[in-house]
Amino acid sequence: MTYSSGTIQPCAFPNNNAKGRANAPMHKVKRILEWASMTDSDRRAREAEILAVRERNRSEWAIKDEDGIWWRKDNGMIVNPEDVSIRPLKVSKIWEVYSLRQKTPDSEPCPWWGCTDMPPRPEEIQKAVDEGRVQSERNDDNQHIGEREWHIERIAYLVKYWHDDGHPICMKKPISKMDIYNGAHRLLAARHLKKDTIQCYERK
Repeated sequence: MTYSSGTIQPCAFPNNNAKGRANAPMHKVKRILEWASMTDSDRRAREAEILAVRERNRSEWAIKDEDGIWWRKDNGMIVNPEDVSIRPLKVSKIWEVYSLRQKTPDSEPCPWWGCTDMPPRPEEIQKAVDEGRVQSERNDDNQHIGEREWHIERIAYLVKYWHDDGHPICMKKPISKMDIYNGAHRLLAARHLKKDTIQCYERK
């Protein structure tokens, strides 16, 4: 509408079909009206269906860890950073807590993944990097107990393909205690690369 001399006059709406433009998106209006007419239980059921479809589609190119965080299968980058609070923590502080835990059986039931002569020496890690002996497989189920060379090659993989924002370390609650829940290989890779900080998030 337009205002002229104190009277209200009709104003022509723009032609949405001009220059190839589509009509107004009435399907969105119908969807809003349909959603508003639902009961709370029906709305919750529909939300669950939508989330299930979204997770099914996402699982084709990403993987969900036990903390509910999605990671890309190809490069380990976090998919939904909005769901977690990620912050940089001092590598030296995390290492202090982690290395002490490996010497305390009551705190760590399987220190150093059941391997001896650990942590690996810098030259061992670098040799694996230089020779291309790297492991892209994650160790979420602790399936490589006692396999020292595998763990060196896993660290070497993270050194070779390091990304400062990639795949943050999962920390136990509260994060202020600097105690790792998942991500020890990344910590060792960060130390090898002489990183000052590493991205971390608190376990849910």
